Amino acid sequence: MKRWVIFFFLLGMLCLLPGCKQQGEEEESGYQIWYVNKEETRLYCEYRELKAENTDGLILEALENLRQSPEDDDYKPVFPENVKIEGYSVDHDQLYLDLSEEYIDLPKVYEVLCRAAVVRTMCQIPGIEYVGFRIMEQPLVDGSGQAV
Repeated sequence: MKRWVIFFFLLGMLCLLPGCKQQGEEEESGYQIWYVNKEETRLYCEYRELKAENTDGLILEALENLRQSPEDDDYKPVFPENVKIEGYSVDHDQLYLDLSEEYIDLPKVYEVLCRAAVVRTMCQIPGIEYVGFRIMEQPLVDGSGQAV
């Protein structure tokens, strides 16, 4: 009998653990917009409310947020000013971004961080599961010729 009491007591305590959170911890809402730190070594996100109600509107709004400066001065927008977003298309659940040729000249580490920030941001949009990148209407490829 004692074992059952202890078992149910421990089971009840385990059920309560997921509800605990650190004091002062806030729940964030909205979409995570990802940025790159000034040293170009890691990503950082800020939560933003997107007002659009359809996929196209959310894509445009998220892309605009990626181009804006974050609130924290230690981070910078994902796309440098010289890299232009020339358009996009959605095919099934994949978003294809058309970027200007200046994207090719980005340092490789920064380019990888840029892609990661874009994918993390855009895949939160309902209906977007994958992101493809195109430069001058050609798929972005890695060193072995595989589409990124």
